[in-house]
Amino acid sequence: MNRKEQMMAKISIIIPVYNAQSYIEACIESVRRHTLQDLEILCVDDGSTDGSLAILHSMREADERIHIETQENQGAGKARNVALEQANGEYVLFLDADDYLLDVSALERMYDACMKQGALICGAFRSCERDGIVTPMSLHREACQGYPGGRRISYRDYQYDFHFGTYLYRRELLIEHQIFFPDYRRFQDPPFLVKAMVAAGAFYVVPVEL
Repeated sequence: MNRKEQMMAKISIIIPVYNAQSYIEACIESVRRHTLQDLEILCVDDGSTDGSLAILHSMREADERIHIETQENQGAGKARNVALEQANGEYVLFLDADDYLLDVSALERMYDACMKQGALICGAFRSCERDGIVTPMSLHREACQGYPGGRRISYRDYQYDFHFGTYLYRRELLIEHQIFFPDYRRFQDPPFLVKAMVAAGAFYVVPVEL
């Protein structure tokens, strides 16, 4: 049985990897710790020249949910598209190799909100770590004040084109509307996020630190 014939996972975590040996283990371990275990971790090595690929294979031996693809260096957008086409999850989350997930219950709470609210896209809060100091970013925080259970937001009223990695996307939405990352080496994420948001029309936000 190949992976696409297996039962659908709740979430596919998509991680492009390029010369990330200093970060990739912590990134993947932050996913593995989550209370939601019904997920797959799709890593696409984008022609790394350091030890990234060896680390991925070592981690794959410990967790069969990790799947590895390789390609010649073509950029993170191309790598994400490869994984998106192969993903087996109801929802997808895009995680960069030097990012990591904070609250271990975040994915479970976001997925539950998607199920209860029928959300095609679900967002969360985001923080930035510099020199060991974690600082909350402003994304969605003001909009969620007074909504401890989260809230639905119309993209017409709240337009934003950055931090695409702070959202779960229903894979069916992306595939149906052929929403992929453009072939840019940089700044390929704003066009992707805007197209996804326009297609969904609205998104739900859960006040949790993703």
